[in-house]
Amino acid sequence: MLYIFGRRVARIAKYTDNEHMCYRCKAFEREVSVYMPYFHLCFIPVFPIGKKQVEVRCRNCGDETRSENLVRTYERRAKTPVYLFSALILAVSIGAYWIYWNSNNQKNRAEYVANPKVGDVYTISEHRNDGTAYYFLRVAGIKGDTVLAIHSSLEYNYFVNT
Repeated sequence: MLYIFGRRVARIAKYTDNEHMCYRCKAFEREVSVYMPYFHLCFIPVFPIGKKQVEVRCRNCGDETRSENLVRTYERRAKTPVYLFSALILAVSIGAYWIYWNSNNQKNRAEYVANPKVGDVYTISEHRNDGTAYYFLRVAGIKGDTVLAIHSSLEYNYFVNT
């Protein structure tokens, strides 16, 4: 199976700064882009890594002179998006669904065993040295607290889906 993993960078925010002047052309139009590196698995973002990176560029002349005050302001303003945790969210969702499904399945099985009805079929497994053997029991009748079951004369040595 092929797993493609690595590090990529995503732009998480883009701003236009009209408060700070460009030192080169004296214009008040600076474009600020904030980037965040993240780890990906099969091109699905797993989690962010490293620090935010800020790129400041003048829209008029293209000058990339930046001030640390401006960088800190836009680093704080840009929040890490939730989609950078996509794989973790997916894994937790699948795990939570599996736990819910398993507990619901166990509850249904316990209810099925506690309330037998005529015609129900139960699978019995017996572990042996040469593998596992499966037998079937069919409920033929119920009188009070007694259950009459018919045992199948066949033996299945492979997995049986119940």
